[in-house]
Amino acid sequence: MVILEEIVAPEWDKDCVLVEDNDGPHGTKDKAFNKVKALKARLGIQWEMNPPNSPRSESH
Repeated sequence: MVILEEIVAPEWDKDCVLVEDNDGPHGTKDKAFNKVKALKARLGIQWEMNPPNSPRSESH
């Protein structure tokens, strides 16, 4: 969380979107409250989850 507050947020371009994997600590796995997800919202960091596997690789 310190990295988000002290390093990422001060230089964050509000027009950018942070793409994260589906790692639990990132707050991307479910709709439940998560400290990191709440901090990203407070800091105005838009994000989206990138699935760990491409949908194409799952169909082969």
